[in-house]
Amino acid sequence: MEQKEILQIQSQKLAYVGDAVHTLFVRNMFTKTHKGNVASLSRECNKFCNAAAQERAYFKFLKIATETEKEVANRARNCTLHHSAKNFSIESYRHATAFEAVVGFLYLLDDAKRLEQILMLSMEEE
Repeated sequence: MEQKEILQIQSQKLAYVGDAVHTLFVRNMFTKTHKGNVASLSRECNKFCNAAAQERAYFKFLKIATETEKEVANRARNCTLHHSAKNFSIESYRHATAFEAVVGFLYLLDDAKRLEQILMLSMEEE
């Protein structure tokens, strides 16, 4: 898809795609190195696939974001939300949604190098 077409997609749809891409990325990373069973693998992945972890990645991302990526993130952060994540503030959920939308945008843009760079931010421990 062309960037112009992707920018026309609703933010929540970009975030929907981005959430799936992010989850698959995290699961793939852990599957390669994890020695335990599937239950412990799932627990490890869940540490990185939640609103709090995505919010942390969002703030790291802002330091290296391009103007277009910032536009995508801001649009997603400010969109009307019809629900929020359990156990997380609405503000955290908005930041997580912004991160997911950027991931979805880069995935649909087919910018694998930049996508991996942004996804790796979510894997950095504090």
